[in-house]
Amino acid sequence: MIRHLCRLAWNRKRGYFLLGLEMLISFLIIVVIVTMALNYLTVFYQPLGFGYRDVWWVELRPKNLAGGFPQRSAANVVTVREVMRIIEGFEEVEVVALCPPPFSSSGGSQDGEYDGVRDNFRYCRVTDRLDKVLKLNLVAGRWFGEEDDALAWEPVVVTRKLARTFFGDGDPLGKTIAASELALRVVGVVDHYRYEGPLAHEELFLYRRLRWDRGASEQSLPTSFLIRLQPGTPRRFEKRMRKALLPVARSWNLEVETLESRRGRSLGERIKFLRLGGRIAGFMLAMVGLGLVGVLWQNVTQRTREIGVRRASGATRGQVCAQFVGEVMVVATFAAVLGGMLIVQFAFFDLFPSVAPEVYTAGLLCAAGILYLLVSVAALYPGWLATRVQPAAALHRE
Repeated sequence: MIRHLCRLAWNRKRGYFLLGLEMLISFLIIVVIVTMALNYLTVFYQPLGFGYRDVWWVELRPKNLAGGFPQRSAANVVTVREVMRIIEGFEEVEVVALCPPPFSSSGGSQDGEYDGVRDNFRYCRVTDRLDKVLKLNLVAGRWFGEEDDALAWEPVVVTRKLARTFFGDGDPLGKTIAASELALRVVGVVDHYRYEGPLAHEELFLYRRLRWDRGASEQSLPTSFLIRLQPGTPRRFEKRMRKALLPVARSWNLEVETLESRRGRSLGERIKFLRLGGRIAGFMLAMVGLGLVGVLWQNVTQRTREIGVRRASGATRGQVCAQFVGEVMVVATFAAVLGGMLIVQFAFFDLFPSVAPEVYTAGLLCAAGILYLLVSVAALYPGWLATRVQPAAALHRE
C-alpha cells in the first residue's frame, strides 16, 4: 500500500512539487520555533542562583558622560561612596552593594587557564555584601570581607560550573586561575549565577572584589548599586531617596528600577524573536493548508474517472479517502525527512552549543507531528469529496 501511494505521488510530482517545497520551508520554520521554545522551557525552571524580589537597581551616570563608565578619579570615588553611605542610612534598606545589574549582559570577559585547561569566563567587580543583597548560595569557602584588604593577591568567588570546568572534581579553594597579567585565587564557590535571566544558559562566571584604594588594571569606576529593601517597601520611597541624594550627586543622573521589572523586560526581549517566528510559521502553515485543499480539490475534479473505476472495482469510501490523504502524507514525509537531514547538521557540528541534542530531537518530532496534523486535516474535505463520486461517473468521461 505504501509503495502504491509513493508511486501515485511520484507520478504527480509536478503538481506536488511546489506544495512539497512549501511543506519543507514550513517544517524548517516550525522546527526552529519549537526547538527554541523547548530550549527556553528547559532552562526557565533551572535555578537563577540569586534572589531578585525586593531588590532595586540604582545607576549613577555623570551628566557629561556620553557612554561607558566614569573614570576612577578621587572625586568620583568620594561621590560614589557617599551615595552608598546615604542609601545605607534609610530604615527601608537592608543592605547595599555595588554590582552590574542582573538581567543584562553587563560585566567583563576574559580567558583563564589552570593546569592546561583554558576557557573564557565572565566576571564583574562587586563590593563585600553582594552575597546578602542577592542571597547567593555559598557552597564552599567564604565571601569577600575587610580581611582581603591586606592581601597581595586578588581573591575571587567562582560559580560551581566554573570550578568544575577548571578544577574538575578537585577542591577549588586556594587554587589560582591565570588570567592575562592577573593571578585570581579562589576563596569561595557559589551554586549558580545566571545573570542574564531565566531564559539564558549559565555561563562560567566569577566575582572580583572591588577595592576603593586601588583600581587594579581597570580605570573605570562601577556605579551600579543593588539595594535590598524591606519587604513591602512602596515605590514612593524612590522620591525620598532621590531627594536625599540630590545634594551629593547634582552633576549625576540617577536611574532607578526594580529587578522584577528588569526581569520582565529581559523575558520580553528574548521571546520577541519567538513571537515573530510564530507568526511567520502560522502564516506559512495557513498557506500550506489552503494550497493543499486547492491541489486535492483539483485532483478530485481531474481524477473522477479513476475514482469511479476504483469504486466500481469494489473500493470503499474509506479506501478512496485514505488514498488521497495518503498521497499528501507521502509528500509531507519527504519534506520532513529532507528538513530533518538539514536540522541534524546543526546538532552534528554543534553550531549551537547551548541547545542539547535531546532538544533538537524533541523539536523535530513535534514539528513532524504538527505538519502531519495539518496535512491530515487539510486533506479530509477533498478526500470526502472523492468519496461522493459514483461508479457511474466514470462512464460520463468516456
